[in-house]
Amino acid sequence: MAPNTDSLLPDSLRKSYATQLGVALALAIVLMVAFGLVVSSQASATLNDDVESDLTALSESQSAQLDSWLNNTQRSVRSTSANPALQDGRTAQADQYLQGLVEREEVPENVAAVHYLNTTSMTIEASSNEDFVGVNPREQGAAFAENPPEFDSPTDTYVSEPFSVPLVDYPIIAV
Repeated sequence: MAPNTDSLLPDSLRKSYATQLGVALALAIVLMVAFGLVVSSQASATLNDDVESDLTALSESQSAQLDSWLNNTQRSVRSTSANPALQDGRTAQADQYLQGLVEREEVPENVAAVHYLNTTSMTIEASSNEDFVGVNPREQGAAFAENPPEFDSPTDTYVSEPFSVPLVDYPIIAV
């Protein structure tokens, strides 16, 4: 009988069913692994896109909340600074007014203290936190006191970068 030349398989594969089955199984495993890698790669890319989009949405939301808080704080600072209790330079009256603001919770959330700063001596003369009375912010390293801002009108506000001072153990933003 003439050898079968129609097959591309070598003789050793054509003669053994176990070898043919092993080769078929190996090919099936290689195809499944390749398919798994493709699916895994696509799932990873989709997950990365979802995470990036979630983080972007979260950062935009937090940015909007921070902007809102800052606008409310600036509005509160303008309103507070216009109060007659802070206009005539009487420290006792200013101190009483600042204490009342905090006690009545009339300050924005997360405000730790409200100060009455003498801009000539750069000393805090009244504060809702007695630990700050008599403190010179410049000596504490407060950026706004080391390089004081200039204002064009009485309603201007200044927002500092976050900074730390030795007197407290939390970061401060001066408005």
